[in-house]
Amino acid sequence: MPPLRPEPPFLMLEAIEREPALAEQLASDATASRAASEIAALLRSAATSGWPAAVVGCGTSEHVAMAACETWNDAWLAGERAEIAGERAGLAAQRAEIMPERAGVVPAGGGLAPARQGLAAVARQALEAALDPWPGATIGITHEGGSAATVGAMRAARERGARVGVVTAAANGPAAGAAEALLCTGTLDLSWCHTIAYVTPVVAAALVGDALSGHSTEPAALRAPLDAGLDARPSAAALAAGLAGSGVIVVAASGVDRVAGRELALKIEEAAYVPTTFRDLETILHGHVPAMNAATGLVLLLSGGPGLELRAARARQLLGAVGRVGVRSGAILAGPAADAIPDVLLPAGRVTVPTPRGLAAPVASLLATAVPLQLTTYELAVALGTNPDALRREQPQYLAAARAAST
Repeated sequence: MPPLRPEPPFLMLEAIEREPALAEQLASDATASRAASEIAALLRSAATSGWPAAVVGCGTSEHVAMAACETWNDAWLAGERAEIAGERAGLAAQRAEIMPERAGVVPAGGGLAPARQGLAAVARQALEAALDPWPGATIGITHEGGSAATVGAMRAARERGARVGVVTAAANGPAAGAAEALLCTGTLDLSWCHTIAYVTPVVAAALVGDALSGHSTEPAALRAPLDAGLDARPSAAALAAGLAGSGVIVVAASGVDRVAGRELALKIEEAAYVPTTFRDLETILHGHVPAMNAATGLVLLLSGGPGLELRAARARQLLGAVGRVGVRSGAILAGPAADAIPDVLLPAGRVTVPTPRGLAAPVASLLATAVPLQLTTYELAVALGTNPDALRREQPQYLAAARAAST
């Protein structure tokens, strides 16, 4: 049980404020880099089995598993493109030597060879993965190292002959004992509304991505978007104030922002006790609007990525539609996405951060939105007078519910 504070600042805020330094520290750790290479080796071994690696977790760690897959699949394709480019360069050199008149000629097309296309990893719900383990490799994501469903999925995979790795802050926990490759993030959250547990494994996933692609990300580049997020705290407080009267909150996102959208929905329910649901941007427009009214708040996450023009157009249509029925909408926006969404569509406010530089596209989006979503949650809890640190377990009925869920 975290120590209960009667008033702000709560432990959750202190954890958020530590995240930039923790990210830079983890990215600078040679031991973590070696462990990332070991996890990357497991991903490569899974590819030879014909199965993508299964990545499993629960709660915030389940969202990190999704984030890791976004990062690793992007890095996997980047690495394959580099390998194919090297092969083509070698082929061109051979042709230049054998047939000078055809120097520089390479096969038409710039895509991947069909046999090499595919995914390095797929996020799976931990209980389902335990019931139906895949061969190849399974990577567990578990902050405290003891989530029963995650450890169960890792053990079931190992029994089937899969290789098993884990990303955790608990180097001596049950999950670490079930894995052959361990990437330790090193710092545990004191608040039960986990925030460090989201950011540090996202950074760890970026290190694994570097090992897959052959790229080397500067530690300062991984820290910068988190510092920028802290600078946006006043805007996060304003957005929280705009949402504070909502009886229910809907979070909308597309692309890689769906990871952050799911995490925001979980954080609000954990910290502020407001019923919150995540919906894909396009999904909301196909039947969910009739359930919304003036008691509904909506938060859009949009950080860029492929297809930004179409994503932004659909987001404007969504915001315009729900505004007609009284929904108060706000947004967390990064880079060019901020210019694509006008203030008139965001009566609850906006948090805007710059596009990070020097990062792979998925990592840039994930880290750009991480601190803004956490600060918006924290400020909403403060506005509503809730304590975000204990998941309401200082109240007997919620403590009893937690015990019933784990007995």
